[in-house]
Amino acid sequence: MTGAGPPAQRRDLAYIDALRGYAVLLVIIVHSGAAIAELPYPLKRLTNLGWHGVQLFFLVSCVTLMMSWRGDEARGRANAAKFWVRRYLRIAPAYYLAGLVYFFVRPAPHGFQPGIALASALFVNSWHPLTTPTVDGAWSVVPGGWSIGVEFSFYLLFPLIARTVRTMGQAVMFCAGAITLAVVTNRVVAADLIDLYGKRAASEFLYFWLISQLPVFALGTVLYIAIMELTPAASGRWLGRHALVLTAALALAAVAVAEGHFTEYLGQSLRNPPQIALITVLLACFSLVVSQSGPGVLVNAPIRALGKVSFSAYLWHFGALDFLRHVAPSLFAATGWAAIGAFGVVLLCAVPLVFAVSWLTYKCVELPMINVARRLTR
Repeated sequence: MTGAGPPAQRRDLAYIDALRGYAVLLVIIVHSGAAIAELPYPLKRLTNLGWHGVQLFFLVSCVTLMMSWRGDEARGRANAAKFWVRRYLRIAPAYYLAGLVYFFVRPAPHGFQPGIALASALFVNSWHPLTTPTVDGAWSVVPGGWSIGVEFSFYLLFPLIARTVRTMGQAVMFCAGAITLAVVTNRVVAADLIDLYGKRAASEFLYFWLISQLPVFALGTVLYIAIMELTPAASGRWLGRHALVLTAALALAAVAVAEGHFTEYLGQSLRNPPQIALITVLLACFSLVVSQSGPGVLVNAPIRALGKVSFSAYLWHFGALDFLRHVAPSLFAATGWAAIGAFGVVLLCAVPLVFAVSWLTYKCVELPMINVARRLTR
């Protein structure tokens, strides 16, 4: 496959909103399950798969950024400085607002800490265990803000990646290099981090930081080229020719998700870069199928609406769950079969509540700042 052309004329992009909707729904599911302490283990294990909604976010982010950059190149106006301005104004205002709100509704355990606040404001909070944070009792300015720090760190690299990765071969090489870098770097720094911060904090940090998540973004370049090379008429034939490869990828990723034996065989921890990459292959296969689907079961109006406000939904779903816990604490204290029902009720209440709040901030904060960024960089 060669480098893909401008995306605007290629296909309807409704599937992008759908994929974002699935990503944030997975995140809401995992945190709803985690909020009910006595949820039976089989269901808890299933809800824990929602943890990988963040990887789906990263995949879709890389695809949309590549589309935008290639479109700007086609018009002769691809520019790194303008790209960074647009991304900052797209993310920062809503993120800062969320940090301010959470400072009052989820007070910092040890009071205001300028270093952590500054790291979060500059989006470098995912660069150190004390600011990510993974150490006990540390202040997280925005719950789940580690992923936004990783995303912003990727933005710094993206112009170089977009200019370098233009063919499927280059994208595959990028993936191989990213996985190798993550495995080697994590092994080199793990011992020192464990000595300084303990095994749990070090393990979580080595999962959260950009080095471990870079293979996900690299697979996003593979997914972008695959999507751009497929036309609606050819997609069925392409998927048919590659059915065996896709099936093998799905099976391998399913094994990695379902059991820890595969990673134990490799001598890695459960959150190692090869496993992250395998899970992302599963998500990429799903994304490829969704990209070839017209309006219908997979690309439906509700999931697209949720995807439209997905950034705000990611920011506010923690607060929504806190609100529900305050209003109906008995739901979160349920046990046994009642806990399964409580999980369903929490999820059915959380999703529309998150959507309502997110629609408001999307309209009042995100869209106006997107328009400001467009005017500044026009």
